[in-house]
Amino acid sequence: MRVSRRSAARDTRVTESIKPLDLGLLRCLDALVAESHVSRAADKLGMGQPAMSRVLGRLRELFGDPILIRGATGMIPSPRAIELAVIARRILADVDLVLGESIHFEPALCTSTFRIIATDYTHATFLPLLTRSVREEAPSATLSIKHPVHPKALVLALEEGDIELAIGHLEEPPPSLRSVPLFVDRIVCLIRGGHPYLDGGRSVEDFVALPHILVTPAGFGHFQSNIDHVLAETGLKRNVGMLSQHFMAAPYIVQSTDMVVLMPRRLAQHYLEGTDLAMIDPPLPVPSYRIFMYWHERSHRDPGVKWLRELARRCALAMPPP
Repeated sequence: MRVSRRSAARDTRVTESIKPLDLGLLRCLDALVAESHVSRAADKLGMGQPAMSRVLGRLRELFGDPILIRGATGMIPSPRAIELAVIARRILADVDLVLGESIHFEPALCTSTFRIIATDYTHATFLPLLTRSVREEAPSATLSIKHPVHPKALVLALEEGDIELAIGHLEEPPPSLRSVPLFVDRIVCLIRGGHPYLDGGRSVEDFVALPHILVTPAGFGHFQSNIDHVLAETGLKRNVGMLSQHFMAAPYIVQSTDMVVLMPRRLAQHYLEGTDLAMIDPPLPVPSYRIFMYWHERSHRDPGVKWLRELARRCALAMPPP
């Protein structure tokens, strides 16, 4: 979001204006501008809607600006409010940085909500371990798991503090994000038992000719692109019969059709028991599926998020090999 040149000249006047403000009002201003909705801003900060309405009135009086104005599709922040929110976020980030380095975090006393973006693959293979560990160390904390969005929206959500962590694989993460590798998985193929391919020579050419379900998790396109890059080097291309953003439905489609799907082994093996599915290795070398944890610089020193990141790393180390 671009701020007009006038905002720089106003910084001094704005700083003078916000002297009477407390940090709570600054956080409300940030939430109101981000959500463009009083009730959603209240929910974001765990407040009641009447209380947020009163805060909006105080902000309007203090700055002599409506803050939220009516647009074609609902309320939108005023140009002045957008400029004020940029300054407020900068102040809040500085305060959080100072407090984050000095506050001792006690997981047992934590009542925070930690927001994580993760694919259905991560839901099934990693989040059970992480959730159990969170419940053991911070029983009053809450995990809010969100589905991946477009990579640019995912990065923006981290930058604006709408989520604390993202778990997956970004092909080109921006410099504003920090990351650590969590774990690696092998890529296997799920195929219906009795499929004619299983009785043949299993050549690469026969394999790519099969109708494939191509799963590209929303927000994380790395999984399929790596596979197809390998095929492209040999001049081959898969016969794609279906596109999906979710791993979880693919095995049920494979079981009732002649389609196949490539997916991480830790997830694939969940579908073998009680089904007519077979798990085989692809007839060509396929790169491993590498899962990373991402966060933004703004939350790097937050004591609660630091604890959660360290807990996630410990959980990943405890995972059995694929």
